[in-house]
Amino acid sequence: LLAFKDGQDADILLTPIYLLFGVFLPLFLSPNDESPHLYHLVGVAAVGVGDSFAAIIGLNYGKTKWPRTNKTVEGSLAMFSAIVIFLMASQPFCSAPSPSCVVIFFVSLILSVVEAITENIDNILLPIVGYLLL
Repeated sequence: LLAFKDGQDADILLTPIYLLFGVFLPLFLSPNDESPHLYHLVGVAAVGVGDSFAAIIGLNYGKTKWPRTNKTVEGSLAMFSAIVIFLMASQPFCSAPSPSCVVIFFVSLILSVVEAITENIDNILLPIVGYLLL
């Protein structure tokens, strides 16, 4: 598990725990209904897909840093794009009414900004923000 350790971890590896919690948090917050909604998937979209793409692209291709952080503009753009694509591709599998494309773009933009300005708690905060917006 040491491969998953980052700067915010102390003696306990919190990052994988926060990741799992963040992915499942929208499911726990959702009403108990049988039909899937897009807000059920926002944890996977934000943390599993978006944050992962931001890390990969930001580390490998990121040149432009955001002020007062190590995060990059390129990583944020990758996150935005990945969330938009994931949510748009997931819409046919969710029950109506699905959010409009404008709402999906807005939610993706807000999540990308929140990820860019937060340091330690983004794996928890992103799914909550996305759930509340959808």
